[in-house]
Amino acid sequence: MKKIFTLISVALCVMSVNAQETSNQEVIDVSSTKIKEKIEASIANPQTLSNPLFVLVTKEEKIFPVGTWQNGNYEAVTGGSPIALKNFPWEASTENLVLKANSTLNADATDNGEAWQYKIGAKEDYKGTPALSVDGCDPQYFDYIMPKTGNPSPAYKDFYEYPAKKDSENKDMVDEQGNLIPDYDGDPIHRILDPEWKPGGHDLPAKGCFYEFTAKKDGVLKIAICLNKNLNANKLYIIDESTKDEGYKLLGNDQLTISGFRNGNTFETESDRGTTNLVAWTLTDNYLITTANIDNGGTNRPFFGYVSFNVKANVTYMAMSPKSQLGLFGVAFTPNSASGINTIKAAEQNANAPIYNLAGQQVDKSYKGVVIQNGKKMVQK
Repeated sequence: MKKIFTLISVALCVMSVNAQETSNQEVIDVSSTKIKEKIEASIANPQTLSNPLFVLVTKEEKIFPVGTWQNGNYEAVTGGSPIALKNFPWEASTENLVLKANSTLNADATDNGEAWQYKIGAKEDYKGTPALSVDGCDPQYFDYIMPKTGNPSPAYKDFYEYPAKKDSENKDMVDEQGNLIPDYDGDPIHRILDPEWKPGGHDLPAKGCFYEFTAKKDGVLKIAICLNKNLNANKLYIIDESTKDEGYKLLGNDQLTISGFRNGNTFETESDRGTTNLVAWTLTDNYLITTANIDNGGTNRPFFGYVSFNVKANVTYMAMSPKSQLGLFGVAFTPNSASGINTIKAAEQNANAPIYNLAGQQVDKSYKGVVIQNGKKMVQK
């Protein structure tokens, strides 16, 4: 197991070599003492987040028919009173980058600590999942942060509904039209309706977990993330907030470079266990991340890795997952040089970039076998 730890750390070192080809990289690491203090302060001093679309409907005021929650019928939940939700934002910055992190708890949350939770911890507290650092060469296993609740959404309704009546086989009963039959003798069920934010609208999420990045200069932004399991359903949105008039356009696969691995030391397939390479991932047309190697349940593991993209000066970009909390290890920003060549695509095409074998040793072009260059694996013959 210790060998696997070392191999993972070597892989992250290889990734970082390419990221640090320029000396002007600026890093925000959430495991740093400074960031931890900011997060602890946000937990201790929550803000109130009010919106006319945030509503609480008490059990006594109105009970809704069975199926309201399952059908996601937001308009069916009428009545109620406006409610202020607890919000836990914090901010960090470098010379040329500002990161704003947001987390909003549901109304029924009783523990403010659920707003931001540190996952994994250092190597001595290792629980089974390798973590990432922004730079990658430190052998410690850094923390990442992830809220327990807080799907990004444009509205929020807290209400109650009747359960469905059950038949002798404990199956939900339906009427002749196929509608669920409510059990008026049963206890009402507490429900929270959190409509999913979808691209194409003209408003950003009003609440939830998301991260916003604004750079003072053009450059390359690299975020180290954890995307929760069920990769066949949990989408990754990178939103260009300057495109409001176009319905908030999302960055597509041709604008992103994604590399990483899945949970459990299995990397991409069972045969790849223990390899040092962080493989390339792609973003599908419906914003799911995938690799050619995902197979037979492979989507039911969290993704750990890097998402890199070019950013424009003074434009804000939002990162979020609409149905799952998105974890963050940290951020690295590299401002473009005067020549403007420090872009992702240019870096990918650098034929003179250092070459490494799978043991993490630098080799030259005469080396035969599998090597890593520009963060990608290839075979030299």
